[in-house]
Amino acid sequence: MQQLGDLSEARRQAERVVVLRPSDRTRSRAFGQLILARVLIAQGEPDEACALAQAVLDATQALGSFLVLQQLLELKEVVERHRANSVVADFLCRLEEGLKDRMWLGRWLSKDECVVRTGSREGA
Repeated sequence: MQQLGDLSEARRQAERVVVLRPSDRTRSRAFGQLILARVLIAQGEPDEACALAQAVLDATQALGSFLVLQQLLELKEVVERHRANSVVADFLCRLEEGLKDRMWLGRWLSKDECVVRTGSREGA
């Protein structure tokens, strides 16, 4: 819906996804929350989007999900446009710190990719 430009429907559906995901389904819930955060930014509500994204960052600290990491990186690009907002600037600092802590996942996956391609860890 967001890609079609129907932001209210995109928000309604994203909120529905979040409600339907119990808190013990951290990864699944994070996906819905990150989609909702992007919709909120598109609707001109960066403060609310950052509060939601911070909740995702906190809830997924122990989660080793490359897809969540990737979505956080994508969200960072979208939020950057609002850096002049003090709430956004503060969130971006926390997000950058959180992303640094998670970058091991990307390096680990790259090493395993080398193993798959070469059949050994020599290229890693």
